[in-house]
Amino acid sequence: MNATCKRWIAALGSLMAGGVATALLLWQVSLEALPTETAAAPRGLQSVECWFAVPEDRDVDCAELHTDPERGGFTLPVVIIRDDSPDHRDDPLVYLSGGPGNSTFIERENVESWFYWADIARLSRDLILVDQRGTGLSRPRFHCHAYEEMVRERLRDNLTLEDEHASNLAVVEECVALMRTAGHSLEHYSTTQSALDMAELMAALDYKEWNVMGGSYGTRLALEWLRQQEQGDAGHGVRSVILDSVYPLDKGSMLEWPGLLNDSFDYFWKACDESAWCNTSGDQLRDRFRKALSRLRKNPVTLSVPLWGGGWPLKVVVNDHRFIGIVYTALYDDTLHTDIAVAIEEVLHGGEDALQKLAENSVNSELAPEFNPLVYLAVDCAESPSVGREEFELTRERFPQWSDYTDYAWSYDMCSPVPKRADLDSFRQAVETDVPALILSGGLDPVTPAAWARELAERLPNAQHWHLAQVGHGVVASNACVHQSFRAFLDAPNESHPLRCQH
Repeated sequence: MNATCKRWIAALGSLMAGGVATALLLWQVSLEALPTETAAAPRGLQSVECWFAVPEDRDVDCAELHTDPERGGFTLPVVIIRDDSPDHRDDPLVYLSGGPGNSTFIERENVESWFYWADIARLSRDLILVDQRGTGLSRPRFHCHAYEEMVRERLRDNLTLEDEHASNLAVVEECVALMRTAGHSLEHYSTTQSALDMAELMAALDYKEWNVMGGSYGTRLALEWLRQQEQGDAGHGVRSVILDSVYPLDKGSMLEWPGLLNDSFDYFWKACDESAWCNTSGDQLRDRFRKALSRLRKNPVTLSVPLWGGGWPLKVVVNDHRFIGIVYTALYDDTLHTDIAVAIEEVLHGGEDALQKLAENSVNSELAPEFNPLVYLAVDCAESPSVGREEFELTRERFPQWSDYTDYAWSYDMCSPVPKRADLDSFRQAVETDVPALILSGGLDPVTPAAWARELAERLPNAQHWHLAQVGHGVVASNACVHQSFRAFLDAPNESHPLRCQH
């Protein structure tokens, strides 16, 4: 999920995102107000019966956190997977999902993946999972069916880039208006509010201290939680943090988008020179990609894409700017990098197998039911600074090779219907903390680049940085060896722990 340029790549035919074990979900979009039964709900943490079948060999507790009505009156589902290993440690790991807007995958059909993850990670600690406000199984929650229908209709037609931008903005305006009419306050969805929720949850549980792991946007939430702790607003229990694919508080500006787009592809071309999966040079692959764009601009390809959630396959017209979006989405996941090179050749010489695979990945990511795009817009747009047109155009001019595809982003900015936070300048200030931090980055991450991780690691006095050059977005989800390595950090976070493997 991070998600900083998701709103601009959306018009290229794909949404972007962040979050742990999903190669990190780019996302669905739809809206419908649910009854606000939480107004009469009890305050604080209440134990509930688990909504899924608990395996016989597991000790699992389920609960709901009821937040103050003045802060939105949300009910947040909580799952605690208890550890009973012989070397059990008393400091649990709290996981923060990405997005913003992504589920924590504790739905009945998804929660089993966390039992598997706990087994392979071997943390010897309890694992605490919670859906953030507006996501997953939290209540109240909203959908905007107009957005999902727009996505489906848009992909069926060979629209110009400007028309795609315009349709995106129009439906966001409609959804935000419906959200307000339904009684949802945009101000109740923010990183600050979610950090307060996490602190309230941990204060209600019987732990003296705990560790926090965030992926993509979850790293931003972890940093805000640390800031509140340093300021005395959130207790003092955070013992260490693992920050995977860092989305710092001062990033996420529209001015970063042209550079992120350019650099992500440049890193990929360079990786081609150094990787066994690429049977040509990076320069040649880049040139062939440009030729493929030219061909698709004149002769788009129509595909029938199956939907993972069921239903009829979706007709998808792949033109040049949608192909960029499809490839950009695939850059998140290093297991798809070989398919990118093959898909480029298919566009030039015929064939659809790899192109179909990448389009299926992109479309189903965009329509993923685990993601709430309105939460993303409410949070991320409010936390990104306003940018003047002249300033943005000057940034675009630095990357002329992408100018055809960064045009219209300012004129049809999807964030324009969402007001900025009143305290935006102070919110975007760097966090100062000496809490031990393990920072993870992938050299091929297209949305939260490794440079952000290096910058944060240099600024925090008690941080160490693990960098994996051939990994994309979401290091923990991409490399099994990392699971076997960060246990050492959790056991002794103040000691240096070099990564024992590379990829």
